[in-house]
Amino acid sequence: LEQAGDRAWGQHANVAAEGYYWESVESLSRLGRDLDAARAREKLGTVLCTLARYEEALAVLDQAAETYRTVDDVERLGHTMAQIGRVHALRGTLSEGIERLQPVLALLEAQAPSHALAALYAALAYLLFGSGRYAEDLVVAERAVEVARTLQDERLLAYAGYQHGIALAWLGRTEDGLRVLDEARARAEAVGDLLTLCDVLDPLGWLYTLRGEFDRSTVHIERAVVVAERLGDPGWIANMVSHCGVPALYAGHWDQARSAFERGVALSRQVGTSMFLPYTLLARGRLCLWAGTWAAAAQHLEEALTLVEGVGPLDVLRNVRILLAELDVLEGRPAD
Repeated sequence: LEQAGDRAWGQHANVAAEGYYWESVESLSRLGRDLDAARAREKLGTVLCTLARYEEALAVLDQAAETYRTVDDVERLGHTMAQIGRVHALRGTLSEGIERLQPVLALLEAQAPSHALAALYAALAYLLFGSGRYAEDLVVAERAVEVARTLQDERLLAYAGYQHGIALAWLGRTEDGLRVLDEARARAEAVGDLLTLCDVLDPLGWLYTLRGEFDRSTVHIERAVVVAERLGDPGWIANMVSHCGVPALYAGHWDQARSAFERGVALSRQVGTSMFLPYTLLARGRLCLWAGTWAAAAQHLEEALTLVEGVGPLDVLRNVRILLAELDVLEGRPAD
């Protein structure tokens, strides 16, 4: 059953993989093979995360983590907690994710460099980035790269490089960020890591938009949509479909942008609680503001504000408040 799940997962047949892994977990649990069941739960948690079923993924991964704690397997615990960190990042519960990772990270830091340590650093960097703590993010991402390079693990190095690149770019070192991100993209392609490839194409597209290279941005974002669809990840499909509208927005193709944003919002709502809906609402709100449909802009931006206030992602919160302030001025409420 586990091998069948592996095969289905390798072919991105996520629903089939989920079924096989569930059966594997149940069978192993009945046999009292708790460690084997924990390993199967790790795989199941990854599938559930890819299906954007974050609550279920956390429940399954928490069970695996508890098993590893019981037998004091810190390496496997570290791998599982890194997955838990990613789920919290995608779910938008950033502070909770950071709090959960730090104790296990302290345990692994006291040991020799390991794959689990590199994975945990990368997961923590992801959470710090979403929290807007970019200087801390850079330090942690550089540590992830260092450990991954020591281990000569190209897959881990690709993901750590993605975290390193976005930290550099968001701290204003745009050219360095683009270079590091493009190296991470090449590594992800070389090892066939579609998850990291989808991750890294997103900021590449955004940064090229900011440079005014709209055609180049569109190529990266549209490719990310294709990769997300191949992965079968509803969250990333929603995110990247919406992001297709960003270069169109800045290039003045507002009908095209509106179509992308509306589809992105609709797909994000199907995912449920995640980081994706606030981003798509922000994009839609910005277009409505610029187009002069101010009531619609206020509706989208206020909903995004409700979703992110107190939890993040911080860059959404900042941009929503900027646009709401602009709306106040346009509507004659400068004091507000």
